[in-house]
Amino acid sequence: MRDFVRHQWLYLRSRWVTPAWLDALPDEHKKIVATGPFPRRLRRLAAAHVGTFSWVMVPHKGNPEIHNGSAFLLDCGLGPFLVTAGHVYTDYLEILILN
Repeated sequence: MRDFVRHQWLYLRSRWVTPAWLDALPDEHKKIVATGPFPRRLRRLAAAHVGTFSWVMVPHKGNPEIHNGSAFLLDCGLGPFLVTAGHVYTDYLEILILN
């Protein structure tokens, strides 16, 4: 088992980790990968590709409200599109309706 962990550490440090490779691992090995450096590296990689933004809404009888969100661009082969959370998109539609 120790050799497996060492081998996976070296492999995970490479750029050749693929979803197919991860799916092919036995469940006990997936647990080892999930508790090692891979999740931290994946979070850092994802965070480097996310943009944040904010906007201000002023209700008719209230104080300005500051909202924020995050998004990233994704291209699945048909051209890029923006991905964000559902509540961020709902707030955006609310702005369109109010203006």
